[in-house]
Amino acid sequence: MTIIYFLIVLGFCVFIHEYGHFLFARLNGVRVETFSIGMGSKEIFGWTDKHGTRWKIAPFPLGGYCKMYGQEDVPTEIKQAKNVKNKSEHFQFKSIWQRASIVVGGPLFNFISAFIIIWGLFAFAGVPKTPTIIDKVSVDMPAAKAGLKSGDKIIQVNNRKIEKFRDLQAEVGLSNGKELTVQYKRDNKIKTVKLTPVKKDEQYLIGIQTSVKKDDFEKVPFSKSFTEAGKEFSNQLTALFRVINQMVKGERSGKELGGFIQIAEVSKDAANAGWYSFLFLIAFLSINLGLMNLLPIPVLDGGHLVFLAVEGITRKPLNEKVFQAFSIIGFSFLAFIMVYATINDIIRAIGG
Repeated sequence: MTIIYFLIVLGFCVFIHEYGHFLFARLNGVRVETFSIGMGSKEIFGWTDKHGTRWKIAPFPLGGYCKMYGQEDVPTEIKQAKNVKNKSEHFQFKSIWQRASIVVGGPLFNFISAFIIIWGLFAFAGVPKTPTIIDKVSVDMPAAKAGLKSGDKIIQVNNRKIEKFRDLQAEVGLSNGKELTVQYKRDNKIKTVKLTPVKKDEQYLIGIQTSVKKDDFEKVPFSKSFTEAGKEFSNQLTALFRVINQMVKGERSGKELGGFIQIAEVSKDAANAGWYSFLFLIAFLSINLGLMNLLPIPVLDGGHLVFLAVEGITRKPLNEKVFQAFSIIGFSFLAFIMVYATINDIIRAIGG
């Protein structure tokens, strides 16, 4: 079942991403040669549509791709060629804005699908609202040392509004062990304390518990569910930005990186927790996939956008050798990250 949950989660996120590229390619008149879920030249099964696109399921379910006519050609080389067939369907012969829209289409569809999932959950099941009122305070932990007590209601952390308990958990987790300014209400009076989370079992804690173990779901009007979904989407995206920023600055350990094994484990846990948690995980990972692909790394969508920006400024495509060199560097970097993340997964799995 873990494998099935993993395939559902990853398969959905990859399909949506690649379909975004596919749709914008079609809209801009670029011929799509192959649409693959999974990697590998062979296929488990597939079919060819009336436009000549080969749709297939490949044997290695660790990604997918949307292969467009001419996309892999070196820009400077192909534009000097005189014998290119069907230029109107060729990726490299489209305008910069057309190519940019095709590149952005993947991450954009990840974001749109994530928002729709969150909105659907909020509209039909309700908005999760776990009280931020403290039920228990652990002895000798930062919260107790700062004077927080049972019955206190957390209002803000570092000037960020706290509406539900997992907002507080997120802020503590993202603190990376730095001091937090916590605003709370006690006896109808607003008070402020400073405390520093401590790290235990690879996560940051301050030592408080809420009386509710699971989220309560508040039914809201259909119109409000839209704005609530927007806030949740923004919070998730902002949190990911902050994590990436901390990793780039070296403030977070690379040991926190997780790969496909961790995705499989998290998928299983979310599925066991119920359909709400499972769908929310799909939305979260879709946001994650969209944002990661926008990073300015060659071979990722963000790297392609940088190349297009350079072409727009200089009025000519990147030099062939420069293009290939950056592509090799980008591919090597991603391969290293994937191997490193997988090693982290294995170490966690064996209890290291």
